[in-house]
Amino acid sequence: MCQQESVDVKIANKMFSVNVADMTAINTDTYKVHLVLRTEMTVKEFPGKWDITEDENFQKVKIDVDSLEYVSVERRFNETLSNKTVTKIERIENKTLWKRFSLDISGEVKLLFYGVKHADVKQVEKTGFFRPRETFFNSENTYGRGIYFYVDASSAQRRCDVNTSGQKVMFLGRAETGTFTVGRKGINVPPSVDPSNPGILYHSVVDNNDNPTVFVMFSSDRTYPEYCITFTD
Repeated sequence: MCQQESVDVKIANKMFSVNVADMTAINTDTYKVHLVLRTEMTVKEFPGKWDITEDENFQKVKIDVDSLEYVSVERRFNETLSNKTVTKIERIENKTLWKRFSLDISGEVKLLFYGVKHADVKQVEKTGFFRPRETFFNSENTYGRGIYFYVDASSAQRRCDVNTSGQKVMFLGRAETGTFTVGRKGINVPPSVDPSNPGILYHSVVDNNDNPTVFVMFSSDRTYPEYCITFTD
């Protein structure tokens, strides 16, 4: 998008010159111009990279290590955990969660890490992110009683446990962080943007307004567990 260059894409044996800067796709044979739409912006569509069939509602897909998708996720993980070894990256394709998440997105969406115990992996994949019961009253409650996401994988791994094979698991997921402010201990919802109009709340809270490393969400509806990353020490 920044380079504003077109890319040739083959779809159903037809070649298109796609430019995401102006959101157009030109058929190279007929020169017919088509509009390019972001599939995650409408509840009627699912991401184009998904392999799930029309009759399925959930599947977990192991990503090819040679794909750009795998490399992109691994690179993000290695920014702060380069001393760990990624053994597997899986894409979560859950239609119910995606429909819930993509409905009426109004703020910025970020890809953030979420550390998890092995016993809770299936719950996240099937029903979404949640606030672990055992952290409700400890120091993790510093910025509010919500769902804690981290910019860095190194911070998220503190909430991971190790199985008998020496493996840990964390998620890289989407969260509508939108407008945010610094959180505080004990709050159950984000504070009001304007105290005189208490009906309008911040989307999330953080540890630092200028350079946030922690984002706290108070509704799993505004999040989606996109990738499950398995790694070892």
